[in-house]
Amino acid sequence: MNIDRIVLREIKMQLKEPFEISSGVCYERRVILLTLFSDGLVAWSECVAGEDPGYSYETCETAWSILTQLILPQIIGKEIVSTPARMKTFDWIKGHPMAKAAVEMALLDLEAKALNRPLSTFIGGETKKLKLVLVWAYNQMMTNLQTKSGHLLKRATPASS
Repeated sequence: MNIDRIVLREIKMQLKEPFEISSGVCYERRVILLTLFSDGLVAWSECVAGEDPGYSYETCETAWSILTQLILPQIIGKEIVSTPARMKTFDWIKGHPMAKAAVEMALLDLEAKALNRPLSTFIGGETKKLKLVLVWAYNQMMTNLQTKSGHLLKRATPASS
């Protein structure tokens, strides 16, 4: 595979529901998306670095910097024989696992597509059939428990007769 083109994007994603933890509430999230193009194939991945170093030292800014200055210039226009072999060439870069993982995921996606295989089985997963009826029923139950203020009840109690 030869990497013909790379697109790195940063988007702001509005969350469906606020994400709340002890340190505050988040209503939107910055997301870095990586797209690799090779021989007519297109692969996508996401860098999961956060906006601030509250969870990890790696942030959107540090990941963007590592990707644009150190990692992506080493793969554009290059022949990729295998993802593990290419990723090994980044070992000299200490840390930055989220930036590296974004590249690894996109390269694995390209490899799987080149072999016309689903990514899940390419990386060793097994196909299992799941019954989605229970998920739908659970979602319906939770929707029915929603109060007028928009908060979910913590516990459902049976109605008295």
